[in-house]
Amino acid sequence: MKVKSTLLSRFTMACMLLLFLPTVVLAASYEVSSVKTYSAPMKAGQPLDVGLEVKGVKLESIFFDQNQEALLILWNKTPTKVRPEIGVALFDNKGRLLATGYRTKRVGAQMIRPGKQKNYRLKFDKFIEDYTKVAKFQLVFSLINKVSKE
Repeated sequence: MKVKSTLLSRFTMACMLLLFLPTVVLAASYEVSSVKTYSAPMKAGQPLDVGLEVKGVKLESIFFDQNQEALLILWNKTPTKVRPEIGVALFDNKGRLLATGYRTKRVGAQMIRPGKQKNYRLKFDKFIEDYTKVAKFQLVFSLINKVSKE
């Protein structure tokens, strides 16, 4: 059962990467420089400390509100601008995918300036009516580099 769960988890994360990063990965002007994943039980209405860091950019916390949205707080601790990408998936207690977060827009610009914080908002409302069936979430957090065209 543990092997099946691990394979399902790896398959799910691969699917999330395919869902959330295709335009970035396939675009000639950008490449994914680093990726990390995180998984935890879902708790709506309270901030969850994540503390996930990718190359000096820290995803501090995630907050699932009652409007089927998630607010994520990121800090850029590097001396250069960075472009993070985040994908979040919600699962029931049997591990079935219920929803994936989508961005309508970022709160602010795409890049995070050196030493600054940026808030990101993801929506789930087109996939799920409420959070009562959600038991767990998984997220994928990556940094995107611009590739110079030669």
